[in-house]
Amino acid sequence: PHHNTLYKTALALQDHWKVLRDERVGMFEFPLRLRRRSTYCYSYHWKRIVDERPEAEVGANEKISKMTEFYRWAKSENFFSPAHEMWKESERHIPLKNEYGKSYIKVIRVTDLTVKSSAPAPSKKLKPYGDSDQIAIEQALRAIDNTEMSIAFALSLTTSARKQTTLTLKRSIFDAYDGQEVFLVKVGKGLSADTKKQKSFKIYIPGWLASQIVTYLKSERYLKRLALIPAGCDNDYLFITKTGLPYYARRDDPGNRVFQAIPVGKSLDAFIRQQLTPRLRDMGYSTYVRFHNLRATYATNFVMGNLELVDK
Repeated sequence: PHHNTLYKTALALQDHWKVLRDERVGMFEFPLRLRRRSTYCYSYHWKRIVDERPEAEVGANEKISKMTEFYRWAKSENFFSPAHEMWKESERHIPLKNEYGKSYIKVIRVTDLTVKSSAPAPSKKLKPYGDSDQIAIEQALRAIDNTEMSIAFALSLTTSARKQTTLTLKRSIFDAYDGQEVFLVKVGKGLSADTKKQKSFKIYIPGWLASQIVTYLKSERYLKRLALIPAGCDNDYLFITKTGLPYYARRDDPGNRVFQAIPVGKSLDAFIRQQLTPRLRDMGYSTYVRFHNLRATYATNFVMGNLELVDK
């Protein structure tokens, strides 16, 4: 699993343990009474929360899913043998196609631990920014004047790259930039940046932005950061923090074995929370910033910019 997945699993198990501690329920106790079984105790805990805050449903079920994975593993390793069933389980079959177009069936196990809100489902988080919000974000970024963050936002907005792909881009790929109007970069497993599930595809960086990145890579600001990268770590990153660590470590970075905490883009999240959002409020904007929304914004801009072709 990706180290970020392991991190989220650890947080879920920590939360599970804290709930059981507060309820005075043993982690491996499965008595006759349902509510005293550790798995159902945790599920009921989140059911109470979701009844009050329907928006917590997705996060609750993610934690519950990671908790059930842990118990499946512990039981399969003969770590314990429950006196009564841990949950009731059923299967769902979802037809899918792989990257080559071949059909297959994915089997998903569903348990009765899943919590559901009685309220209408909240609107999906992913949404595009309109023109006014895009202008607000750009103005706030200019006012803050953080070069790395300005480049990261511009990259995602103009290429639809996720946070992981944006922040794991290699600096060496820009050696090939020679004034192209559009600079093509291949990303994915073994290529110029990591992607979700390591799928391979191309992103198209506007020439004006690639040119600015080349200028940045020659700057004293970048070279100072590059010199601070710890020995034994990959130094082929476009995005490096002022302490010399990558903003987001690639899967194959040998430094993953020695990093005190493997970087997974938390610095970007902190920038949004601590600098960008307060600056937007100071400037009179109510824009809610979520980096992932830049993907939806790219898609919307792309469609709106090509409506004449649709008409033709």
